[in-house]
Amino acid sequence: MTKTMQAFVAKNKRATPQLTEIVVPKIKPNELLVKVAAASINPVDQKFATVGLLSPGTVQYPVTLGNDMAGEVVAVGSYEN
Repeated sequence: MTKTMQAFVAKNKRATPQLTEIVVPKIKPNELLVKVAAASINPVDQKFATVGLLSPGTVQYPVTLGNDMAGEVVAVGSYEN
């Protein structure tokens, strides 16, 4: 059975982020998987989704939003230099 989680997802540049059920991602090297207890979406997240604030033109849709969160680390990817 595939594990799922909830995430705020923007389906395209003009979409309002929606709370959506998605598959739990597999972690890659140098990544963490966090069981989130609380999260928020701030104006920077929305700008990232709509205009690719940090790297214009590099946003791949659908995009999962939210970098402000608190929770418990449940998995750690391998460490690579």
